[in-house]
Amino acid sequence: MTTTAHLRRAQKDGRTRIFHARFSTNLGRTLAGGTPAADCVARTALPGRQITGSHGRSGDEIDRIGFIHTLR
Repeated sequence: MTTTAHLRRAQKDGRTRIFHARFSTNLGRTLAGGTPAADCVARTALPGRQITGSHGRSGDEIDRIGFIHTLR
């Protein structure tokens, strides 16, 4: 189950974009895409919950992303 999302946000054309995302599971597995950097922010599911989905806005690039948490 996915428990943590690491996101790299930065400005492009005066707007915030997501340039990298890495998802980690409780078993230590990862799925990543984009250009990584050291300035990522982490979003971790609360104890007893998991990240099961996402929502957001995109065009040519990801503009905004949020996560859906459910009970394990």
